[in-house]
Amino acid sequence: MSQIEWSIGGMTCGGCANRLKRALEQADGVMSAEITIETKRAKIHFDEARLNAATLKALIENVGFVVTV
Repeated sequence: MSQIEWSIGGMTCGGCANRLKRALEQADGVMSAEITIETKRAKIHFDEARLNAATLKALIENVGFVVTV
């Protein structure tokens, strides 16, 4: 299992954080996602055999947020 942590742009409320968390946790290979609205950060635990960082970044962007590495 791998972990990645990114700053997420565009989150303005708890609803945004919940929407992102749900989208990530529904992705095949994501074990857990911790979204912190106060710091606008996402910590994602995932299985690298099933998806990679580029796929996670694209998923976050498809939900409507911006990833800052």
